[in-house]
Amino acid sequence: MRKKLLAMMCMSLFLVAGFSAFAQTTSTNNTIVGDSIVTPTFPTIEITGGDAGVSVRYQRTVAGYDIYEITKWASVNWIVSGGKESAYPFTARVSISALPIPRDIPPIERTVTGPGSYTTTISGTEFTMVPEGWIPNSQPVTLLSASIIGVKNSVMFTWTSYIWPIDIRPCSGPALTYEENAAWYTGRAAYETYTLPDDAFDKNPEQRRNALMQKYLEVFEKINDQEYQGAINKLENDIRAKMDGSVDGNPNNDWVIDAEAQGKLCTLIDVATGNLGEI
Repeated sequence: MRKKLLAMMCMSLFLVAGFSAFAQTTSTNNTIVGDSIVTPTFPTIEITGGDAGVSVRYQRTVAGYDIYEITKWASVNWIVSGGKESAYPFTARVSISALPIPRDIPPIERTVTGPGSYTTTISGTEFTMVPEGWIPNSQPVTLLSASIIGVKNSVMFTWTSYIWPIDIRPCSGPALTYEENAAWYTGRAAYETYTLPDDAFDKNPEQRRNALMQKYLEVFEKINDQEYQGAINKLENDIRAKMDGSVDGNPNNDWVIDAEAQGKLCTLIDVATGNLGEI
């Protein structure tokens, strides 16, 4: 009986020791190198700040309008620290979300060769028209969030993300008023109309284009004179009605017949009239 009990105790000790060794050598958190256990040190990525802005550049004057190029941008500052030398270089994929910059911008890839400070920027460019001598309104840009993923040879993976609190989000300026927004979207619609190719019109493209541009000028004047309902009527009845056949209107009286152009122009005009209706 004593020999049997001793044998059972030895077997139990053997199983415990074996299980402990198995648990140690199969740990998913460690890399086994010979008889040594090495814990890999990945670089640390940290977002340290961000900024947003708008640049306005005059292009040229045509048909009583000044054309401006509006570039909106947002950037994040980030640092990489620590990590084994063998972890470099690696690729960092930086995603930035900012309004009103389009959200379909893919992540930006950056090669990181070592610890240091980095800046990544996204931007979008639009063109607008305003009556000659006017200063265009520029919609502010707000940096909403950013995330960074670092990958090296599909082995290293480290990431960080940040969503700025609503009261301290980097922003390029104050929000536009309803009147300013209406003027902005009217100018965007005017530019898109002016740059339409001739085959986007049903006939007499130069005559149609010039007539519509004159109507946009009248809208600007009404907005400036605070005749907001008159501006709405002009946009809806004298402009939109001539380019809405594939959207929600009568195609028989359209001047602009390109379906893609109609969709874009009607959207811009609807936003303009929506803002005017809020005043």
